Formats: sequence, structure tokens, C-alpha cells
Amino acid sequence: MRNVSRCCRFTTMTDLPKPAQRISSFGGSVFTEFTTLAKKLNAINLGQGFPDWNVPKFVQESAHEAIKSGPSSNQYTSHMGFPMLKETLSKFYGKLMNRAIDPQTEIIPTNGATQALFSSIQAHVNPGDEVICIEPFYDAYPADVIMAGGIPVYVPLKAPKNSTSSHEWTLDMKEFEASISSKTKAVFLNNPHNPTGKMFSREELQQISEIVLRHPNMIVISDEVYEFITFDDCEHIRIATLPGMWDRTLTISSSGKTFSCTGWKIGWAIGPTHLINPLYLVQQWIPFCTTTPFQHAISLSFEKAQENNYFAELKSSYQRKRDIICDAMKKVGIEPVVPSSGFFALGHIKNLLNTFEVPDGESTDYEFSRYLTREFGVTTIPPSAFYCDDHRHLAEHYTRFAFCKSDPLLHEACLRLENLRKSSSH
Repeated sequence: MRNVSRCCRFTTMTDLPKPAQRISSFGGSVFTEFTTLAKKLNAINLGQGFPDWNVPKFVQESAHEAIKSGPSSNQYTSHMGFPMLKETLSKFYGKLMNRAIDPQTEIIPTNGATQALFSSIQAHVNPGDEVICIEPFYDAYPADVIMAGGIPVYVPLKAPKNSTSSHEWTLDMKEFEASISSKTKAVFLNNPHNPTGKMFSREELQQISEIVLRHPNMIVISDEVYEFITFDDCEHIRIATLPGMWDRTLTISSSGKTFSCTGWKIGWAIGPTHLINPLYLVQQWIPFCTTTPFQHAISLSFEKAQENNYFAELKSSYQRKRDIICDAMKKVGIEPVVPSSGFFALGHIKNLLNTFEVPDGESTDYEFSRYLTREFGVTTIPPSAFYCDDHRHLAEHYTRFAFCKSDPLLHEACLRLENLRKSSSH
């Protein structure tokens, strides 16, 4: 009989296969920590940016119509995208960008904007290439770059100490240009910007464009998912519409924010053929194709939205929600940075620093979000998570509220925050 001890042995951690080196710097997401904490303590989660209401009725009807329309809307479609959606996006964005957009070669539907960002980097960035991430950033940006073997380079927006408006957060153009090297391949431009709610002015975009155009190998990956959620009559300007920038820009957006259907994961990238074609090549080996019935449904939804004045109502609804949360912040001693767009509002917590303790080695904004969740039942997100390690200190006295929630939930959160005011006054 064979000696079992010779042929079988306990496996130890050192014996297990190791994951790829390229993900060795990845840890748990900030959203994992605070969503888990919110659920555990039954707190109102104003951390993660997803609506808590059902999708609009006309969008639901579009989905039903698409699913019932026959086999072509329920089976694989081309990796280049569902033809009807591409045609719809071509017409819709052609008007917004004031140019003809070829639906066959200049548009690609993706599994949400997140996949469009990932595919853009996979298609255009080589190992060792540098990609500029403007801080605070959407947390997928540096991860996408690292997984492609690229190197993230960080340039922070600058804000005055007593900032009260997202307009006051600016990009230092000299610092931006100084960050560009012979290895720079791209810059992520998030406009409208998450989490500040900043909308880059025409003058700022013109300056960015002039800098990019001085560097022949550099492209702009323009993340514009909040393009239809803008406030106070602020104009959203697409950098691809500026002189010389169509050939240098991938414009990325999504249905998730616009139609309150983040789980559908229908996004797209728009740009010149020489930038879109590499995404087609990548697409066939990642998801192959994006969910067919939802592509069909989003195409129908765009058509119905324009008939129902939906986009104006969307802006009005979110502006009201923004005002609710900003007013609540003011009442409890948090100074809001009033956003011009998007789902989020930053608040300065300097007036509340004496109301909670920060253990050694912990970040102030992380500990404040834990304190708010634990003691008052409202969860926010610490914005230092959207900075590199060297720049985290820039955000340590801020917190981020998501106001993409129903009015009753926002009002309940405001009532709970009132206890913070009472506590800080003692």
C-alpha cells in the first residue's frame, strides 16, 4: 500500500498559484467598505452613485418592446454594436457635435462607460506608456492604465481653501503640460466632473486642446456620462467639438446615468475611425457584444425622450435634489461645494473636526464617513479615495454625498443629519 503521507500533503498559502503581478497594487474598493458598513448599521447610503427609483415608464416600455420584437433583439448582435442603436446615436450626437458621424465606423456600443474606458486603454496604451489622471478621478482610471501595463500620472485640480462652488476647482495648465512626457499617450478628461460637479469652461477646454495638439502622440479620453445632468443653465461643451480635437478624442458616455438604468450597462464610445477601429478589435475578445435587447431599448428610449421633453425634466429633478442636500449640509456645519452637474456634492468638514476622533494612521475623511454612518445613520464616501497616495491630503477635510436618491430618502437623511448639528453644538 502506498504511503499516503508521501503522495498527499496539506496545501499551504505559499503553495497556491499567485495572481498576476499587474493587479498586486489593487485592494478593496472604498465602496465595498462603506456599502457593507451602511448595510450592517441600517444607514442611509448616500455613498454610491445609483438611483433608488425605477427607470422611467417610457424606458420600461422600450425594454418590453425590444424583447418582444423578435429573435434579432434577443440573440448575439455584432461586436460592432446593434445597428439601430448606432444609427440613433449617430443622429443624436451628430446634432450635438455639429458634424456627420458615421454609425458604422465612428461609434461602438459597450458594456457601460466603464468598459468603454477599459477598452480605450487596452486599444491605445502600450506597456510603459503614461496616462494622465486628473484628480479627483473616477477610480477605474488608474486601474485601467495599470492593467494595460501603463503608468498613471496624477495632476490634481486646485481649489481655494474656502471653496463654495465647483467652478472654483481649476486645472493648473502649466502643471498639466509639465506632466506630459515623450511617453504620454492619453489624458482622462471627466467633463462633467465626478465628484466635484465641475463643468470645464470653453476657455479651459481650449487651453487643454492647445496643449494636447502640441503633442502628436497624445489623445483625450473624454468621460461625459453626466452630460445631460447639468444645473443653473451651465453649458456642457464637448472637447471633441473644438478645432482639431475630433481626430484626437474618444468621447464616452452611457445610458445608465441618463435613463436611471445603471444595471443595464449600455455605454458607447464615439470618435474618428482611426481611434474607434482599435476598440472594435478589442471588443470582440472581451464581451464580444453588448446586451442586444437593452441596446435596442436604449435606441427607442432616446427617440421617446426627445418627444417627452425628458432631458429638461431630468435636469430640473436633479437640481432640486442637489439643493436639498446642499441646504442640509449648510444647516449642520458642512460647507457645500455646490456642483454644476452630476450626482454628487462635496462638503467641507472643517467646522466638525472637533466632533470625532481620528486614530493614528487613519485618514480624516475616512474616519468622518465612518463616524457619520455609525453615529447618525448616513453614509458618505471619503473623497481621498480618488487621489493618489501623494495627494490624498488634498481631500482629507471633505466628504462626498450622492443625491441621486428619492426625495423621501433625501429628506430622511436630512433629518438624521440634524442630529449632527445638535451634537456639534454641545
